Amino acid sequence: MSSRAQPLLGACLSALAACAPGRGTPHLLPADSPYVRCVVAGPHRIQPIFEEVPAPTIPTGLYARHMDPIALASLGFTRDHVVCAALVPAPDEATDVEARVADLVEAHDELSRQVASGPAGACACDAARRLGVEALVAGCERRPVSARCADDDRATEALAGLRDELAAHLSGAPMPWIHVRMAGRTDRPGWFSRHASELVPRHPGPSDVFLRGQKLDGNLELAFVEHALAEPDVVAVVRQDLGQAFLVVREVGDALVLDHFTYPLLPASRRGLVRLWEQVNPEAIRNALARPERGLVYDHDPRTASVAVLDVPGLLALDRQVAAAGALDGRARSFRAPLDDRPTPLADRAVVYAPFGTEGMEVRARLSLSETGRVWAQTLPEGPASPTLTELGMPPVLVTPPADAPFVFVGRCAESWWAHGPKAVGPYLAALERAHPGAVGGTFDALEVTVTAPLPPSWKACDDGTRRLLERFEAHGYRLDATFDPPREHLDVTLRPRP
Repeated sequence: MSSRAQPLLGACLSALAACAPGRGTPHLLPADSPYVRCVVAGPHRIQPIFEEVPAPTIPTGLYARHMDPIALASLGFTRDHVVCAALVPAPDEATDVEARVADLVEAHDELSRQVASGPAGACACDAARRLGVEALVAGCERRPVSARCADDDRATEALAGLRDELAAHLSGAPMPWIHVRMAGRTDRPGWFSRHASELVPRHPGPSDVFLRGQKLDGNLELAFVEHALAEPDVVAVVRQDLGQAFLVVREVGDALVLDHFTYPLLPASRRGLVRLWEQVNPEAIRNALARPERGLVYDHDPRTASVAVLDVPGLLALDRQVAAAGALDGRARSFRAPLDDRPTPLADRAVVYAPFGTEGMEVRARLSLSETGRVWAQTLPEGPASPTLTELGMPPVLVTPPADAPFVFVGRCAESWWAHGPKAVGPYLAALERAHPGAVGGTFDALEVTVTAPLPPSWKACDDGTRRLLERFEAHGYRLDATFDPPREHLDVTLRPRP
């Protein structure tokens, strides 16, 4: 947004209710979402500092370019209306997902063993092709057709029985996907269907678009697409990354709703298993697309600021579900280990927002402390903060997860900032005070920090998504204020340019 447009929008929002953006469609988003991100669609850029603060990422498969307002408007959302993306929470039975997935993997392996040694024998792959399940049997996709197996009904019947046994195991099992819903008003019905070819290049991987009314042949690979297109209000389904993810596009009244499903871990050897899983569970897709029982209640009015809300317990639960999906290729234990060793967070919830009218240079946050955090806060002295900040206590030790763990929150800067920030920040502030004496002042109830260049080397240790923010600190003088409320249950933080 230009330097003139930002203050104008901010003044407009505060002066005239009639000038305010539309409030969006919070009733279509779950109240218990572990992560919500809201911006106003329109012909303006998002506030730079809001993009730079660490937070979970929005999938590129939503074609929204990380919730860029201009990209949202060109997706079909109404300009000057709020659009929100929300992570759908992990199912209540997430703690059992790992064992359930492991059982399904074993059942899949047993099918392959029985295919190799049972009646289907050498004609198993030809039988699998006739049944449309060649991806389900190890090695069949690369095996050539055998002429002598053309009429082997015995092999087909044997494999159909094994497939049905596996399907019975899969029926009703929770799907190991990450689900993100993006919703807002639309004034252009049919826009996505007409402009899909212009929108799909925003995702770096392949995208195959299927429109309502399109005939499908019942292929196992398209089971998700077929089920989704049969649901009310669905206008398009996009199969992405060769079935690693799917996007379901709906027009619900005057709302545009995009549901994105991605399998964080889907090895090639299990693709057929997941496709059969989709085929026998149409109710899983139906339930995922349903309107939530309780709609979202905004923590901060997104008509006055770009807003992100992080629910720490919910994000940790979602990452436990991701770790459980590691059972698909035998990595669940290595993914689960760093989750089991995590220290208790000091904050349960963080509301982060960049107010309109600040030229995109200011960001504020409110951290709601957990029970552990409230106990810790009571140990802080009431006098001036010491230069060493040792009163904050030892910083948390966050075990680094495996590099290929597709976690949403754990091991990222967002976790350090928003779950453990009050203690995690101590060593960084102490290093800043050593490099620039007098940079840290005030009391623990109202800490005042002058962020001065050059930054200590330790500040660059957490560079996952914060590189541009650190560059901002280096280029501009910034001030950080952190203030407890009187009971020390909430911590309000402001980052803004120095006068």
